[in-house]
Amino acid sequence: MQPDSEDLSIFSEPGAMADEIGAVREGLYRFNFAVTGLTEHQNIALFVRDRARTIQGGLLGTVWGGWLHITDLWLAEECRGRGLGRQLLAKASAKRCRAEPVGRSSARSTSRRRTSTVVSATKCMRRSQATRRGTPTTTCERYSEVRQ
Repeated sequence: MQPDSEDLSIFSEPGAMADEIGAVREGLYRFNFAVTGLTEHQNIALFVRDRARTIQGGLLGTVWGGWLHITDLWLAEECRGRGLGRQLLAKASAKRCRAEPVGRSSARSTSRRRTSTVVSATKCMRRSQATRRGTPTTTCERYSEVRQ
């Protein structure tokens, strides 16, 4: 039974608990799996470690349906400017390419997803490099365009 709209309210909860955030993600995953037929996904956790094995940076995300979704990318200040971010993106992208979608996806849409991921990552990296060089920027813009 669906609740009436009068029974529903929207709340802003910046301090939400992990299980509350998980409920939203699980609902989205169940919906996407049911609609697309694509149920396999892969978590990605790549770390940059020093000789003492202390984490100096990393990339976190998931691969689902041939899409690479990066949730976190960070490098310690002293590790920046060495190409490590580019290497992290390349390794994550390689994992995405190995996790090809199985289901209703066509070869053409898979190719477009690859292009979109590369365009997105490249533009975000360029914007990050401009910020390091002193060019004033306020946010790292997200790009979702796909080159034809």
